Amino acid sequence: MAGFVSYDDLITQITTNGFFDERFSTKVGSTMQGAGFWHRTYIAAGIPAAGSEPAATPGAAYSADASSVTFPNVSTKQRYGLSFGGVATNAITLQLHDRLVGVGGISSASTGSKTISSAALTRYTSGQNVQAWLEVTTASTTTQASTHLLSYTGDVNGAAQVGAQLSWPAAATVKDCAIGPMPLAAGDTGVKACSTMNVDTANTAGVFNFVQLRPLVTIPIVASQWNERDLVLQIAALPRIFDTACLGVYMMPAAVTATTVSWQIRTAYE
Repeated sequence: MAGFVSYDDLITQITTNGFFDERFSTKVGSTMQGAGFWHRTYIAAGIPAAGSEPAATPGAAYSADASSVTFPNVSTKQRYGLSFGGVATNAITLQLHDRLVGVGGISSASTGSKTISSAALTRYTSGQNVQAWLEVTTASTTTQASTHLLSYTGDVNGAAQVGAQLSWPAAATVKDCAIGPMPLAAGDTGVKACSTMNVDTANTAGVFNFVQLRPLVTIPIVASQWNERDLVLQIAALPRIFDTACLGVYMMPAAVTATTVSWQIRTAYE
């Protein structure tokens, strides 16, 4: 049976069996939307190298993607996060997540239904706690856009669910701004798949990705000061890191200033 049966067992797996890994990442961010708005780093230069935009519908499921932080396959064992920490050149909130599915090339420049037909999940296949986000790939101008999930499959309510409307940050929403999580129907905790979403109010020139991800841990960071969260003895405890996981971060800044962020995750497995 995989999983640690006690704290002593965890120590034994690390110190005696050597079942321990850690990974480091650093990303150089662009100018951000401003305080209170998330910003992606997947496409940014750094370590790992910048990722590419996902293909248009149905996109693809991410699996040990080279532009994400990945770990070796340890099947039939299971890997869990022990600690997560980071430092940034400006004050931010940092969210570690597993990037699951991406669909690219969706226009926000016209209203109406947009086909998503997202690829099937290969991790967290129940959809529980899987969030849907939008990532701006071409900055918008004029008019503040608004969107909603028009037809999605929820982890609780099933197919053909409709989410509430969510407005974009501004008429001029910058490239790499991350918008979400998209609101869900009452009772659902996650998105298993999405068929269509609707642009309720169009902007000018905007293009975005539809992305499904699973948040793992979020921490606040004071400018130029390392902060680290113990994931064994604190909440959230021991998040599962799958063999094919594609780990990355979103950051929420306190200002528009371009921010460089570095982070590290330590894991153990049994």
